[in-house]
Amino acid sequence: MKTPSPNSTINETNTTDESHSNFISLRAILAPYILLTVVILFGNSLVVLSYKINNRLRTRTNAFLVSLAISDFLVGGISLPMWIYVILTEFNESFKAVFRVFDVFAALASIYHLTAISIERYIAVSRPFYYKCLSSLFHRAMIASAWIVAGVLASLSSVTTTTTSWIRRVYSMVMFIGGFTVPAAITAFMYTGVFSEARSLLHRNPPCTASQQSVRSLKQYFQGERKVAITVALITGLFLVAWLPFFTVSVTAAYCYHCLPSSPDSLNGLVIIVKSVHYLNSAVNPLVYAWRDPEMKKTFLKLLGLKHAFCRFNSEEETPCGFPLRPRY
Repeated sequence: MKTPSPNSTINETNTTDESHSNFISLRAILAPYILLTVVILFGNSLVVLSYKINNRLRTRTNAFLVSLAISDFLVGGISLPMWIYVILTEFNESFKAVFRVFDVFAALASIYHLTAISIERYIAVSRPFYYKCLSSLFHRAMIASAWIVAGVLASLSSVTTTTTSWIRRVYSMVMFIGGFTVPAAITAFMYTGVFSEARSLLHRNPPCTASQQSVRSLKQYFQGERKVAITVALITGLFLVAWLPFFTVSVTAAYCYHCLPSSPDSLNGLVIIVKSVHYLNSAVNPLVYAWRDPEMKKTFLKLLGLKHAFCRFNSEEETPCGFPLRPRY
């Protein structure tokens, strides 16, 4: 029988240790991703079902939030599983082109939904009478435009697979400006106007001819609109923070690739981190809804079979735990 050489034994030992190390690293990555997928799908399903079963939640703003939840659901149902496969196949280029289209589509859909919501909130606060005269067609058109523009820009992501560097650079800059900078600027401008207008109206002296009841109703309206605006502004802020690292790395890769880590392992680790941060954002939104909106929280608890326990511990609330039949518009 042939005796193995010391070198071959050492090589086999090193190979075994490396395989074991890779297995541990892979398991450390996959376990959180699988858990995150479940949380995203579960949380955003609660948002959609809550809107469906509780007529009180069927407001115009919540229609945008439900559409946003659908885009987050696509992240958990399509983009994240595809990203896991990309990691398993060691960043396979042929599959990455398909993955990129779905990933960019879900991301841009979320961004444009938040931008549309900021515009809708500004109209609701600054032009309340005009806002109440708007038909549902206006809101449907805004929601549809968010999906359509996202789909158009996502379909152009195939140009990043070309060998022409200037085309990749142009597309990266278009994505950074059209998919992040401009929406962020519009959103910031709109919410600045929302809070400025709401503060001004709440502290403005009412006309002498106005009844006390009408003044109280008007202030309650603006306080409610302001609360909704704060919730959506918080969601928008979390979204921008989560996506800023990804867009920064993308633009850096297009214009200054040598500025990124030179080691393949370090570069892949950086990509995994920035992707994980923006995927995590899709799981956060339902938590924000439950924290900021008592009606949404009660509906979540009803879907989970915990509504009666919630009612017992919150019996001092003015509103009952049952759901009204008429929507709040």
